[in-house]
Amino acid sequence: MKPILLALTLVCSSLIHAESYSDDEALAGIYDQVLKTNAAQAIGACSSLQEALGGGIEGLPYETAFSELVVAWKQVEATYMLGSIDVAAIDFPTYIDMFHMGNEDINQSLARALDGDSEPKTALFKNAYKTIGALEYLLYQEAKSPRQLAFAQVATDNLCRRFGDIAQVLDDAQGDYMNNPDKSTALLLNALVESVYKTREWRVGDPAGLSRKYGGSPDPARAEYRLSGQSLPAIRAILATHQQMIGEDAQPNLATIAYNHGADEAIALAQGDLLTAIAAAEVMEVGEDLTPENAQALFDAMSALQTDYYQHLVKSLDVVAKILDADGD
Repeated sequence: MKPILLALTLVCSSLIHAESYSDDEALAGIYDQVLKTNAAQAIGACSSLQEALGGGIEGLPYETAFSELVVAWKQVEATYMLGSIDVAAIDFPTYIDMFHMGNEDINQSLARALDGDSEPKTALFKNAYKTIGALEYLLYQEAKSPRQLAFAQVATDNLCRRFGDIAQVLDDAQGDYMNNPDKSTALLLNALVESVYKTREWRVGDPAGLSRKYGGSPDPARAEYRLSGQSLPAIRAILATHQQMIGEDAQPNLATIAYNHGADEAIALAQGDLLTAIAAAEVMEVGEDLTPENAQALFDAMSALQTDYYQHLVKSLDVVAKILDADGD
């Protein structure tokens, strides 16, 4: 049955992309409609959170603003490859997010800093104390104090400045990006491979006990945004960004380039498995812990999507794939 469906998909895809775009049009569309638009949304979401926190400690309407910031950041992170175009931008993501990085217990460090009497900017001297994960800890404690609010404002200001830096580099790097289409295509595809791998293993597999490292040992505390309940919206935002990048209706994008290079079957496989992953994430409930039972379908679909990217699309487009980790995954 599956070969028949795939054949029908390929036929339909051929009809849909009969009005073709060039590779340059596809790359320009991705840059303007995905990379720059998502970065602008992150700046807007961060400004909204700054405004919410500026209203004072009483009745802070920060939950919605924080949720929008998480979603906007994940959309930027899913396709981040600027560091390979401008070396100055390599570390920008770590200035914003240190999930799965370092050995320090940031929450414990923040708790000690809150108990001290240093000025907030002095107390938050490490960049790790001003990331989006640190901000979640500061905002989602049961008891909130004016000092916590001051800390949260410092962290938010840092994040907004970093999003501005990304937007600026995007403006500056567009020429280099468009002048090197093969390299840019490879960078975008590698960004998707890395994104789907980390999302499957870290954001889904680790808390659900399905990853290589924690297989059979689920622990909801490993979820990326456990305190705020934003782990699932973050995953959905990442998948939605992949849809922007390869979705049939979102062309011109990487699907366009795949068609131009005869990779119809490879892109059809990826599109199908991405839609399966999106559907699996949609049936889950926000705030629900990831378990082996409710996360297996999502984990499997993302595994298939990674294979589609890494084993089929990368080879079909003849681009160089990065080795993602020491396991050679």
